[in-house]
Amino acid sequence: MASRDIAIACQGGGSHAAYTAGVLPVLLGEFDNLARAHAAAGQAYLESGTEGGMEAPVLVAMSGTSGGAISALLGWYGFITGGADEARRRLDAFGTVTRPRTGPRPR
Repeated sequence: MASRDIAIACQGGGSHAAYTAGVLPVLLGEFDNLARAHAAAGQAYLESGTEGGMEAPVLVAMSGTSGGAISALLGWYGFITGGADEARRRLDAFGTVTRPRTGPRPR
């Protein structure tokens, strides 16, 4: 059976990094690393509802450059510690801190 192991490389550089941070939470929701953990424990390693019993895709690595590296770090750490929802929370928090503010700048 073909491997469904997937790695994501995140591009950096201003708007590219912002785009990456916005897309990662959506992508991370598509992976099922929990199924592989169950397989290691001797349980079924099949995606429910998949025709032909195809293995669920598993995220095995993330990397990036510049702002993409920050997105990869926050996304990966959130994903392995709390799943896609935790990754989304961390990436959203980072976006809130780095988002440009309107109005006069403090002196």
